[in-house]
Amino acid sequence: MFIFLPLLIQSFIVLVFIINFKYVYLLYKLGQHDYILTELDPFDIKFSQHSIFYKFSNGNSLDRLINDLVDGGLNINDVPTIQLFIKDNMFFTSDNRRLYCFREAIKQGATFKKVPVKITKITKNNETKLILSKYIISEHTNWNDVKISNTFCNVLERDNIKFKLCK
Repeated sequence: MFIFLPLLIQSFIVLVFIINFKYVYLLYKLGQHDYILTELDPFDIKFSQHSIFYKFSNGNSLDRLINDLVDGGLNINDVPTIQLFIKDNMFFTSDNRRLYCFREAIKQGATFKKVPVKITKITKNNETKLILSKYIISEHTNWNDVKISNTFCNVLERDNIKFKLCK
């Protein structure tokens, strides 16, 4: 048994390297550019909010996009690319509704497995804007799930006081 232990450890190290290689490569590329265009599995992307509104800003429902993606009425490349940023070694998006639709479409049988993404570098110049305004990071801890809401809320912060405005 002890003879196989080093082989098992080596196999584990190789597996961890393979899993993290794409992430390390993307970080390397992001170090050279302000953003990267690539494709990722939507289940590897985290939500940046704990709830989303059930409609898009144009009035279309989330279900409509999901159904269009599943039945082939809409190509994945016809949907705007989702924006990502890396925080705490994880991919987060501000495009939570589209991410939700991509995940649900795959669960319901859509043929695509990866989605186009634009990974943006967080710098000292845009960090506050990215994280405190459009990318709302709260005390919520399960970034793999999101709830659908029929109430639209917007969180604003001014002078270290948060305001929640709901329609």
